[in-house]
Parts: sequence; C-alpha cells; structure tokens
Amino acid sequence: GFIGRHLVKALFDQKIASFIRVADKALPQTAYLSKEFKTYFDDPKLVEHKQANLSNPGHVKRAFKDDKGKYDWVINCAAETRIGQEERQYKQMVLDISVNCAKEAAAVGCERYIEFSSARIYAASKKPSKEGAKEKPWTTLAKYKLQAEAEIKKLKE
Repeated sequence: GFIGRHLVKALFDQKIASFIRVADKALPQTAYLSKEFKTYFDDPKLVEHKQANLSNPGHVKRAFKDDKGKYDWVINCAAETRIGQEERQYKQMVLDISVNCAKEAAAVGCERYIEFSSARIYAASKKPSKEGAKEKPWTTLAKYKLQAEAEIKKLKE
C-alpha cells in the first residue's frame, strides 16, 4: 500500500535495510507503482515479494518462511483502510492480520515487531494526541487497531 511502498523506499534510501521481504495480497505489477517505486520492487536483491492474504495463518507462515535465517525486524503496515466497510471486514483485515503477523514474528524469533496503528484510537481532541492519551476509538478501523494493540501486548507477557 501507500505507506508500505514509502517505507520500503525510506529504509533503502537511508541505508537502514539491505533486504526487504514484502508480503501483500496485491502483486507489485497491479499496485500502480510509479517509476520511482518500481526501481525498488523490480530488483530482487533489494525486495522480495510474497503474495499473501495475511488474515490467513497459513499464508502468514508461508510469508515468513525463509531458509536464510530469522528476520531482524517485522514492520506491519497491512490493514483495511477504506472507509465504510462492514465490521467483519475490519476484524479480518485489521485485527486478524495484526495478531497473525505478531504471533508468527514471535514464533520465528524476530528481534523487533513494529505495528502501525492509527491516531483515531485516541479520543477526539483539539490538541494532537500523544502516546498514553485517553483511548476512545472513533472509527471501526480504530476499534480493531486498538484491539490488535492489546492482543500484541499480551504476546509479550
């Protein structure tokens, strides 16, 4: 998605990563990548793409399978972000994806799991929210992002 492709570019441009595996339900060829982003996704030495529905635990296992060794970082940007979807769609494509990926990252010994969330998990305010602000999700997407955060925290315990 939009955030993920920009993250891939930033990780390489800032020399933070030497190799990235992207797991997405969409193939790069159908993701409307600009020429700028295609240069990263077209180079298999930089980016390896695995097509996967990350709400399916079997697909998650396949996306994490690697004979080269464990991952240092897993950064999950995946989520249903379209407005107006049915609640079950958000549960599957937000909560299930996040929990499935976090569990598999732990199972394969990942050093750091990073979950992208949403500022909409915090109560509406005229001031910008900070970590630790009052939580009161105001969209269905945010409701499931907050649930995902809680489930991921339980995995650490």
